Amino acid sequence: MRRLRANIDVRGYAASHDVRLGDIARWMGISESTFSTAYMKLEMPEERKELIKRMVDEIARDRDDTCRIQEA
Repeated sequence: MRRLRANIDVRGYAASHDVRLGDIARWMGISESTFSTAYMKLEMPEERKELIKRMVDEIARDRDDTCRIQEA
């Protein structure tokens, strides 16, 4: 039987922005294992999901800015 994954919308949002869950954990200043167990194991409230999605946006934006600077 296939196991359902909690927070699949957050996982998909991060993947669509080419951001790994480990990147989010580092952005938050916590370990990947802490992020996986404390945030991703159980379904998060919508407010927390929106906060994580904003972090994903910021990580992607910072990465894009860094790439543009290196290309210049």
